[in-house]
Amino acid sequence: MDNQQEIRQDDIFRRIYGALIKNWILIVIIIAVITVAGVAFSFVRAPKYTATTKASFSVSNETNSTYNNNALTNNFIDSMLDFCDEGYVIDRANYYYDSYVKGNFSHVDQFITDVEGGRVCDEYVRGEYDGVEHIVAENLSVKSESTDEERIYGFSVSYTDNENDIANDKARIILLAISDEAKVPGEEAGTSHYFYLSKVVIGQSGQATAKPDMSKKTIVLVFLLSGIAVSLLVVYIKGLFDHSVRNQEELEQITGVNLLAYIDDTEGGR
Repeated sequence: MDNQQEIRQDDIFRRIYGALIKNWILIVIIIAVITVAGVAFSFVRAPKYTATTKASFSVSNETNSTYNNNALTNNFIDSMLDFCDEGYVIDRANYYYDSYVKGNFSHVDQFITDVEGGRVCDEYVRGEYDGVEHIVAENLSVKSESTDEERIYGFSVSYTDNENDIANDKARIILLAISDEAKVPGEEAGTSHYFYLSKVVIGQSGQATAKPDMSKKTIVLVFLLSGIAVSLLVVYIKGLFDHSVRNQEELEQITGVNLLAYIDDTEGGR
């Protein structure tokens, strides 16, 4: 029984090897074509960059004592993530970025310093921006982050764009908009609406780091592996429709009788 199983396995491996040898030119062509397509695609495709900047926030009540209750921690974080995705935050971020682009600032740091100093954007009216939509919620991601300090809750803001520098600038400006929106007073505005507390202090990290979604090497590697998989699939499908008898063993398996003799192919024979 073991001998028969070994014979079957040997036959399977022989068939696979024979199919690969027989179709090696087809395999090489398929792999080459798909790999070349991957190389071309890696140069044509515009990469997307995701810039991430980190921040922290603390929440205080009317007596200015900071909460340190573990039961409330998750609520604080969830509320902050909801707050960052709020339409008013996106609206303010678009207003800031539009002012940044039109103001010809040398660097986003200069713009942020001027906004915090009240030298620009002080005439912003909440919820009334109707200009160009530079920043969209679909490209924004906010996640909670761990911190080493007690009573301080961390989060990160990520924004995706087609250009590295633009993604960095937008992530920084979104965080600025979050910080300023948190200062808006009133029961139906700012963080009071989300936290039901009087004070939320947001600290910025000051920098953003951007990473591409896929490098050119990764794209070429994906296409190369896809070419190998496709070529093997083509050979397999081709083998399913090939019902020819290749050797003496196959003929004996099909007929169930022992073959006494056979005439092999000869070069130039008919």
